[in-house]
Amino acid sequence: MEVEGVAGPASDGSVIFKPYRALGEVCSHIPVAVQHRGNDHFVTTVVGDAYHIYNCKKLNLVSVGLVGHPIRCVAVSKELVFVAERGGVVSSWRRGRKEKDYTLHDTPVVMILVLGSLLLTLDEENVVVVYTIATGEVFVEFDDLDESHFAVTAMAHPGTYLNKVLLGSRQGRLQIWNVRSRRMVFEFAGHRSAVSCLEPAPVLDVVAVGHEDGCVVLQDLKQDSVAMKLYQEGGAITAVSFRTDGLQMMASGNNTGSIAIWNLEEKSVHSVIHDAHGSAVTALKYLASQPVLLSAGACNSLKMWAFDQSDNGSRLLRLREGHSLPPTKARYYGVDGRFVLSAGKDRALRAFCLYSDSRSHEMSQGSLTKRAKHVGLAPEELKLPPITDFAAEEVREREWDNVVTTHARDGVARTWRWENKRLGSHKLEPKTHGGPPREAKSVAMSACGNFAIVGYSTGHVEKFNVQSGLHRGSFGKRAHTAAVRAVACDALNRIVTTVGQDGFVKTWDFGSGKLRWKTSVDSPVIAAELHRESALLAVACQDYSVLVVDIEGQRVVRTFAGHSNRITDIAWSPDGRWLLSAGMDNTIRVWDVPTGCAISRVRVASAATSLAFSPTADYLATTHVDRLGVYLWANCTMYTDAVVKPLEAPSDDEEDERVGATTALPKTRGISAMVDGRAFKAHVEDEDEVDDDEVGAAAVAAAGDMELDTPQQMGGDLVTLSSMPKSRWANLSKLADIKQRNKPTEAPKAPKSAPFFIPTKEGLTSEFAFADEDRPDPSADGSRVINFGKIGVVSPFQKALIRAGDVGGYAEFAGTLKTLTPSQIDLEIRSLVVDDELDQPRHFLAFIAHQLKAKRDFELTQAYLHLFLKVHGDVLRGADEVAEVLRTTLTEHDICWVHLEGLFQHALCTINFLKGQV
Repeated sequence: MEVEGVAGPASDGSVIFKPYRALGEVCSHIPVAVQHRGNDHFVTTVVGDAYHIYNCKKLNLVSVGLVGHPIRCVAVSKELVFVAERGGVVSSWRRGRKEKDYTLHDTPVVMILVLGSLLLTLDEENVVVVYTIATGEVFVEFDDLDESHFAVTAMAHPGTYLNKVLLGSRQGRLQIWNVRSRRMVFEFAGHRSAVSCLEPAPVLDVVAVGHEDGCVVLQDLKQDSVAMKLYQEGGAITAVSFRTDGLQMMASGNNTGSIAIWNLEEKSVHSVIHDAHGSAVTALKYLASQPVLLSAGACNSLKMWAFDQSDNGSRLLRLREGHSLPPTKARYYGVDGRFVLSAGKDRALRAFCLYSDSRSHEMSQGSLTKRAKHVGLAPEELKLPPITDFAAEEVREREWDNVVTTHARDGVARTWRWENKRLGSHKLEPKTHGGPPREAKSVAMSACGNFAIVGYSTGHVEKFNVQSGLHRGSFGKRAHTAAVRAVACDALNRIVTTVGQDGFVKTWDFGSGKLRWKTSVDSPVIAAELHRESALLAVACQDYSVLVVDIEGQRVVRTFAGHSNRITDIAWSPDGRWLLSAGMDNTIRVWDVPTGCAISRVRVASAATSLAFSPTADYLATTHVDRLGVYLWANCTMYTDAVVKPLEAPSDDEEDERVGATTALPKTRGISAMVDGRAFKAHVEDEDEVDDDEVGAAAVAAAGDMELDTPQQMGGDLVTLSSMPKSRWANLSKLADIKQRNKPTEAPKAPKSAPFFIPTKEGLTSEFAFADEDRPDPSADGSRVINFGKIGVVSPFQKALIRAGDVGGYAEFAGTLKTLTPSQIDLEIRSLVVDDELDQPRHFLAFIAHQLKAKRDFELTQAYLHLFLKVHGDVLRGADEVAEVLRTTLTEHDICWVHLEGLFQHALCTINFLKGQV
């Protein structure tokens, strides 16, 4: 699978960070395409300039195709994916690689329909073009459709209507066209409202027509009559689907996110799934012969609904979703760096797992649907206000709430419990004694997980006990004269640091709440971040500078300047050596704190709003303006010999040029495979603990997309093992003992007598067929005496050994040995001919010496040598014919073993030293 990385080579931004992958991007406002292949269903979604393919069995990602240009619509046919990209270009893709372009359109294509071997496309100028899929040639073009009379808004192919396509219009009329003869077959008067979608019914000649006024018309094409007319409240119908497992049910979705389930026998609504999605339903599809409905929403969510209740009611079966509005803050949770917590404008707190999408989830805010029914509001309206700041500590996650959040225009900080994935039981609110209303602006948790420190818009800073939710003190009467931008607590619960918009940095005694030290940074503060281990506080100011304050030394130790617009966030590397800053100038900058120099600048397409460095230092997580995902960047210094050098400080005129070309944001990555050209299949059953890159490479290689050539040896001076199972070589010299031990103690018993039947010959008469009549003659003269002269005395194994010794290349012979079972190897070594010249033993010893000198397959070579000496050692002792090759083998063996023994002794000494220190 081809993966797009960087849009252009950044001059220095690519030295440290490279785009790795995106989290939380599922789908968009573009309708998805569903396909039934074999026993599985696959749904293809669009995210920006890439398409994703999910297996509906677990809604796991199985393939990603990176087109490189924004996709406007998508369709699928067997193993091909058709996308409309730049201009009027439609391209076909197979397993993530482009196959063909269809380029007749002059304006962007807005709709694609696959009709057997033909591809129908509609552009913005109301032109329909029919291509032949195999050749890419234009089959027919409909360029005379009058947009004022019939503006096409939907296309569908009615079942059994050969070469026919049904078109819906903005005027509400329908037309059937024959794409081969290029003539209109019939026009239907239709409904008074514009057609928004078309869906053929399982019943012949019937098509469901969705309209923008909420009406769904079941149109009988053959009789030109309306079979049924249904209305769904809330807005335009955006998708319709029919159930195919025997029940006459239909689902329709509208642009408000609700799904109506219709009982077609009773011509009435059966049930309504209110607010199934946070925005318009873009697609609905009942899975073939299953009571399962797949729905997609423009809110970045895929959901599967099961209708297995006694009353055919629905329940949520599976879902994949991300933020429906851009996230504004992201932080790693825990010390292992497996989860990223993010909060966004969609008023949701989400946790994304870096290694398994199935473990990602939204933190629950309670039974919003039930509460919404009682008060008559939408569930989204009952959500908490957008989260402005949050803090988490995993130390006490099993005992009590361990996540605290602040919210926009809200003076209450709320607790959450990670273990239960839900909102906690406490509201942290101080007792107020008059004064203006407070808004909680910032929050921090103590390292022990017992306390939360909350800063307010009025300048107050309060301390709460997280376990009980009780107020435990204040820091001064009023810590700052303006809003508190950041609070932090050290690792020992001694010092609390507060940073205000008034430009002051203050430290307080954790227990008494008394002021210890303060300093002014001479500029209003935007954000601050504390590195607990080094007691260094990074402060981002409104003058586009970043200061580093030593809390213990009580002074400013570093000043970094370089951003040309407002700084949005800052982050420390785990070791405290690097400080990262992001700004609205679309750059992410890396500063080396000990040297005080900038070491990297990366320009991104969209300004970063949040930064978070992994506790394990392997990834950087970012969020961006108008982007719904959380994006991961790999730290190249962890995996490569990247050389980090200080950058020269450019002048203002040279700034844009020095930053370099724009670096593309990371893309979603998955696995792609085709099995026998019939169905996609993920080559892992459980994706919970599988790395996407390893699975993707294995799946693509299995599909034939690429060939993974693993070198047999990384270096000539390295002793390399064969990676063969231990059972293939560990007991090679003990096979005789194993066979003796496993020898049965009793002789085999004859089976009980069974009925005896004599076979008969084929034909009309009954004649018995005796075995002796068909037995072949063992010799040409009819003799039963074996002629040993006709039997070869050299086995294929021995021939291959002699041939390899004569040529001097043992690679093929070594590969042959690896294919034999231990019993076969034992038999072949014992069958070596030991004559006066000892040719075959000499050749075998030469093979052993060659393998030892090459330092390959060390454990296999040792097992072969052990068995060979055990069987033929007595014969070789004192034989002059093999003396030289024996000395060579011993020399090469000692060279390898001395090297390995040194490594073993070094490891043993290290272990003994560490054991003595405990």
